[in-house]
Amino acid sequence: MVARARLPRNLFVTAGSGTAAATILACVGSMAGDLFRTLGTVSLLAGLGAAAGVLVRYGVLRGRAVRTADELRQRHERAEAEWAARKATFERQETDRVDALPEWGTVSPGPDARRVDVVGGNLWGWEALLTVCGTSLLATRGPMVMVDLSGEAVSRELLRVAAANGLTVDLLLLPDELADSDLLVGLTPRQLVDSLVESIHSGQPSTELAGRLMDDRILTAVCAALGEHISMARLAAALRVLMNEPGDTPELTPEERRHVADRLFGDDYRRHAHQHLSRLESFVEPLAPLGTRRDARPAAALTCLALATGGRTVRAELLDDLVVQWLIRRIAHGPTRPGSLVVAGADDLPARHVERLGDLCERRGVRLVLLHRHLRGPVVQAIGAGTVGFMRLGNHEEARHAADFVGREHRFVLSQLTRTLGGNETHTVADTEGASETEGHGTGWGTSDGTGRGGGRGSTPTTWSRNRGWNLSESANWSVTRNWSRTRSLADGTNWSDAESRQRVYEYAVEPRTFQELPDYALILVRRDDDGATVVPTECNPDLVTLPRVGMGPLPSPPEVTGPAVGGPTAAAPLPAASPLPLTAAPPARPPRQRPPS
Repeated sequence: MVARARLPRNLFVTAGSGTAAATILACVGSMAGDLFRTLGTVSLLAGLGAAAGVLVRYGVLRGRAVRTADELRQRHERAEAEWAARKATFERQETDRVDALPEWGTVSPGPDARRVDVVGGNLWGWEALLTVCGTSLLATRGPMVMVDLSGEAVSRELLRVAAANGLTVDLLLLPDELADSDLLVGLTPRQLVDSLVESIHSGQPSTELAGRLMDDRILTAVCAALGEHISMARLAAALRVLMNEPGDTPELTPEERRHVADRLFGDDYRRHAHQHLSRLESFVEPLAPLGTRRDARPAAALTCLALATGGRTVRAELLDDLVVQWLIRRIAHGPTRPGSLVVAGADDLPARHVERLGDLCERRGVRLVLLHRHLRGPVVQAIGAGTVGFMRLGNHEEARHAADFVGREHRFVLSQLTRTLGGNETHTVADTEGASETEGHGTGWGTSDGTGRGGGRGSTPTTWSRNRGWNLSESANWSVTRNWSRTRSLADGTNWSDAESRQRVYEYAVEPRTFQELPDYALILVRRDDDGATVVPTECNPDLVTLPRVGMGPLPSPPEVTGPAVGGPTAAAPLPAASPLPLTAAPPARPPRQRPPS
């Protein structure tokens, strides 16, 4: 490019100089002789030869530039081909590596989590969660007790999976199979009285101490009169005898009937306690089949107590409290303790009983999992003792409570992004050529003539003089001025800037709307540790186990990737913690294109 730009000037200088010298010498030689004409011819030939040399050198330089450009192009093409091969190899290796990584893994509630509360969701989501979570608990923690209070048998798929894998399953449907239940097996009269009193007064405040004491005294006296063999049917018959209700009592022997009627309480006390007797009888009568079984049910890997499918009944509500009392006794005093305890539908359980159950499970190393349909009332106060999982919460108030539980945090969000790319290029070529010629000629001539006479007074003589002059002058001047100049300037500049600004805001870590839009099988797990709350999105679809890239352990944390950043210098870019496909290396850098020499 430079040689091409200088070619006209070089030709003009060489050929013009030779031609000008030859012309001058030829003009001089026309007056002075052949020597100057010969010198002029030589000067002309020298100028033409120099111009020819300039053309030859330009051709040589042009050929060299073309060859260099071809070599650079071929080198760049080879580099591009090598880069494409390296890129294909890198992509193939990354694809093979990623295909070998598990895409799905397990989520742990935390190493020290003894209790897990799951809030929200529907029955389909509960069934999937119990299947996935229950099979994991059975495989890792051993025997499990499952209490299904949903009334829709959300545990049936877990039972099928456990039975299909050779585990022993013990299913008891309540209240249809009350006669075959062992909720009262092994209870002393004192323990039975405590369980009944707590069940009857479960929804009442603790200030109702007088009523609790009255019921405790009546039941204690009746159980002592009935002896060791106590069932709900015999207890209901004894209460009817105390109230002087007509009818036969085949559940009691004649001696037991006379003892209860004549010796247990006086007439005044029975009249005063008639309201309590009526309430106790109304509570015990629906549970008459309970206590028929005298021995405990066989031990099983999965023990399930489920409410039969149907609407909410009085017997079902009474059984909820009795089941909780049975669980407390089994965890506290049972000969064998389960590895995990799962209660589906714990919304209506008394808060103090749930707290007591949670304390027992924590002290004895039993994993407690509670499933609540709604986040309201006592559930809002009960969650937080361990890990909490949130499924879909359709109600906006419940979603707000969930967002408040996760908490707020300070974040720096991008508020403005400015990018500027500019460039300037200036190319200036200026040629100046000038010539001036001046010729002057001047001629002047002049004539002077004068006459003079003189004389004195008183004398006769007279003088006379005359002079004449002429002058001629001629001048000539000639000058030639010529100037030539060429100016070339080149400027090339590029400027680039990338700026961003961030604003500090205080907002929800998880927005309430997120909880309202969760899919059926999605779960947001909130784990508490020393650094605060950790939010882990989780999927509990049982079909995931059929996928080819499923691991039975937690996914490893993705490493930080250090590679060339787009549009800037090299920077470290950490991947999101939930990404199942971490990268370990940056792709090969593309070779820079080289510019050929000018």
